[in-house]
Amino acid sequence: MALATVRDFTSQLMDTTTRPEVVQRSLVRLGAEKVLSPKHIELVASLTTVQALMDKGVEIQGIAMPYLQKARVPEGRKELVMETNEKLIKPTREVVAPYIQPYVDRANERLVKPTCELAAPYVAKLETTAAAIRESPRRVA
Repeated sequence: MALATVRDFTSQLMDTTTRPEVVQRSLVRLGAEKVLSPKHIELVASLTTVQALMDKGVEIQGIAMPYLQKARVPEGRKELVMETNEKLIKPTREVVAPYIQPYVDRANERLVKPTCELAAPYVAKLETTAAAIRESPRRVA
């Protein structure tokens, strides 16, 4: 049953007539409406075919040009990073956090804590050596 579902979904994605609808449903299912308006979700879904991209090329170029100009200068890149963080990264983290937290907890319990315990004597030795070097009278400032 699952293989048939995957096969059907894949064939719908490969078909250029059904792809926009499938992408739109997937975006809504993933919570894109929290970040994008329904109009923008529909636009993104419609641009999943080469022909649609070619048809909207000039319009997209006009929309993208300010971002491309910002990307050319360091201040603009910083602005783009801040904008991306506010509009994309933070909302995505809020949506995804409840789902990944059990895995993070498990990784901390199985990997991080044992590794910290294993490395603790070496870190302590390194700290004492670094302190001894800092306090050494032969140290050149």
